Amino acid sequence: MPKVNVYLPGGLAAAVREAGIAVSPVCQRALEKEVRRLKVKTSIGEDKLRAAAARLKGESDGRDDEKRQEGYEVGQRWALEEASPEDLEALDDPDSSRAHMWPVEVEGEELRLDLMAGDPWADGFYEGACHAWGKLRERVD
Repeated sequence: MPKVNVYLPGGLAAAVREAGIAVSPVCQRALEKEVRRLKVKTSIGEDKLRAAAARLKGESDGRDDEKRQEGYEVGQRWALEEASPEDLEALDDPDSSRAHMWPVEVEGEELRLDLMAGDPWADGFYEGACHAWGKLRERVD
């Protein structure tokens, strides 16, 4: 097994000796762990790790804002161009529309939006549709 020197500050070296810690196995485990961490980091990619960490911490990585805006625009377009009167009225009752999977047809495709899952696109869609319906309601009532 090749030898590697590890230098410790004086106080740490004395504390390690005093505690009777076997330096080689501790360093081996620490270095093995760091090598695995670096392999994962480089194989997955820093941007994916950053996005996953932000998701787990409940933070936005910027892409959530883009998804929300895209959903918002599609929701507005849907409300103005495709939604039935029943669809639009369902927006007025948050218990019926946000409490479960909400079926909508967008550009000929049936979507089931899970508005309780915290999906930025679905939330944006709902907000855009509600905004458009709020403006439109004034003209049809």
